[in-house]
Amino acid sequence: MAVLTSYVTSVSARATLSEADLAAAAAEDLDGTFPEVVRRYGPVVYTVAVRLCGQRADAEDLAAASFERAYRALRTQPARQTAGLRFRPWLVTIALNQWRNQLRTRSRRPATAPLEFGHDPPAAGADPAEHLPGDPAVACALAALPQPQRLAVLLRHVAGLSTSEVALALGCPPGTAKSHISRGLTALRTTLDPASAPT
Repeated sequence: MAVLTSYVTSVSARATLSEADLAAAAAEDLDGTFPEVVRRYGPVVYTVAVRLCGQRADAEDLAAASFERAYRALRTQPARQTAGLRFRPWLVTIALNQWRNQLRTRSRRPATAPLEFGHDPPAAGADPAEHLPGDPAVACALAALPQPQRLAVLLRHVAGLSTSEVALALGCPPGTAKSHISRGLTALRTTLDPASAPT
């Protein structure tokens, strides 16, 4: 019983850690801390994966592969590097890179399944990815953007990354990331509200 009480206490203590403290805890005890990393950052990684893949099943696979890749990286990197890690942008970047790798692998196969979108307002405890951006018209317009703009808008407004984190994830300068975000949002506005288009 004492072992169970100790485990429950350590799990609930991890749930209240700041991101920096969680990284430090992961540097000391990766196996004990990684479930909290998945619990805390799983929803954002899954949300990004749904918007990248378009289908829940593929998104689940992508999110799982991303966390597997992250775990393997954390096992091999020095503890001091793990202690300074910012999990949210790092995990989103891993998901983005995993998706790019999947695209390269599947580049000769055409997509055959349509995109799935949520149509109802989110219920309490509902899957957040299903409702971001929430409107099927917005999701279709987002999917129609050129890839650099789509990824920049997705990372900034769906994953909630800062402009500098978007730039880091996309491997481009911050000014370029800002430009992609701005152009993507302008294109979305024009598509969704043609009356707002410049004349």
